[in-house]
Amino acid sequence: MTYGEVTRELHDALGWLLRRTRHQNYMGGPDRYRPGGVLSVDERTAISEQMMRYRAVVLRYGSDVLDLATGIDSLRHSRGKEVAVERVRAWRPVTQLQGAYERTFRYMADRPDGALPTAEEMATPQSEVLPEAWRQAAVAAMRGRERDLPGAGSWSIGERVAAIGDAAQTARALIILDRRYASRSTIGDTTYSTPGWVRLPNDVTLNHAADACASWARTVATRPDFRVDQSGYTPPPRATAEQYLPGATGAAAALHNAAARLDEPLHARALRSMVHAQRYIAAHAVRLAGAGSGSHLPELTQRAAGYEALDRVVRNIAGTAGEGSPALPDVAESLQIISTTPTADPRELAELTAAGRTFDGKFEGALRRGIRAGHYLRPTGTKQLAAASPGGVRQATEVYTTVDQLRMPELYEALATLPRPATDDGASIHAAGAAAREEFAADIAVRLPGWDRQDRPAKRDAGPISAQLDELVREKRLLSARTRKRDSRQRLATPDDPPTPTGPGPQGPQI
Repeated sequence: MTYGEVTRELHDALGWLLRRTRHQNYMGGPDRYRPGGVLSVDERTAISEQMMRYRAVVLRYGSDVLDLATGIDSLRHSRGKEVAVERVRAWRPVTQLQGAYERTFRYMADRPDGALPTAEEMATPQSEVLPEAWRQAAVAAMRGRERDLPGAGSWSIGERVAAIGDAAQTARALIILDRRYASRSTIGDTTYSTPGWVRLPNDVTLNHAADACASWARTVATRPDFRVDQSGYTPPPRATAEQYLPGATGAAAALHNAAARLDEPLHARALRSMVHAQRYIAAHAVRLAGAGSGSHLPELTQRAAGYEALDRVVRNIAGTAGEGSPALPDVAESLQIISTTPTADPRELAELTAAGRTFDGKFEGALRRGIRAGHYLRPTGTKQLAAASPGGVRQATEVYTTVDQLRMPELYEALATLPRPATDDGASIHAAGAAAREEFAADIAVRLPGWDRQDRPAKRDAGPISAQLDELVREKRLLSARTRKRDSRQRLATPDDPPTPTGPGPQGPQI
């Protein structure tokens, strides 16, 4: 699944919950037919505790999206004079929402509502509709946390803004539902509350920060790019036979195997060697494409320019953390094969182009994991006296700082020049993502104070999760109607007062 599919499922489930204002009717609580409720207070308390565990999963997913979209090390742990302070100020609403998320998790650490659901709770469909809707939202969020976000790869600034808006809207929806469940509702002449429900800690600060961040995402200079929906998990490539054929086919196979073995963050020396080799592999691929049909020439030229820019940047990267990569021998083999290949036909160029795309995605993921782990350093251009003084003379040593998006923006700019997978429907994906998010924003807006009834969103086709939940509601209503009808028939057949006996008494008829 992709990030867009996870987001649509999550918005579908949360939107259904937002549109159900009398939530107790959907968890076995009181309604106009059963003032006492179908389930007991203890049973509804257990359901509330389960829904709060589902809520914790969705909340953590929103925080993970925010951290990935902003670069947590770049925006919150930036130190030093070389940091672009103006950019940190421009993204201040985002950092404030990150801080609100962190404080909420810190307060929830020692509370029962901070626990996560078990695997059985995540996999078992619930009998009541309301916890089933929360389970569907939690399943989508957990799938995104475990598979799609780690494989999201590189996001452009516009895609990051779109993801930040999604994280803010998720927090706003959770706050609305949280306050609704914690408040009292009136059915007939009786007032009820949701038994066992505990409001989120720090909800006021989280709500204000989410509102400010959602407004920032709509008004920031960089417009949201909803082509972020295409990113997500892709199955890892598998290594093939190591007996490489001569020509571009063998070079492509070696490059494919290098991508299959490229998993762990790279040592800085291995990183420099790999980028330097890829620069020459890409240059030879351009040579082969220019001598042939040239249909793959634009993408291969862009790849060569991207690795040329990367090669200039990574020369300044140092560091001792990370591991030497088992992919280096395959990269060297690919370079040796392609450097001795005189020509290539269109089929071989297509294989080489596809192998380059696969390698670029795996390489970028490994590089970003190493950056987040703090494995890479860059010189600041200043020196300081060493602490040790062998021979009584203190040497001047270079001062290094960790690499991130603010301290080394040229690295991210070079990564952005690498070719991305071509999609013919990029504009349609952007339009579909924008329309879906507008519908979810409308579901949130009509639940806020001060909304106008004229602005109620028009009815639209239900998503797959909403349709499934609506069908479950119809089945329960039909079962409830049948139960009430059966109870009514039983009451008519067995009235409270027994019938008066008629006919002759025990003494026989009177004369």
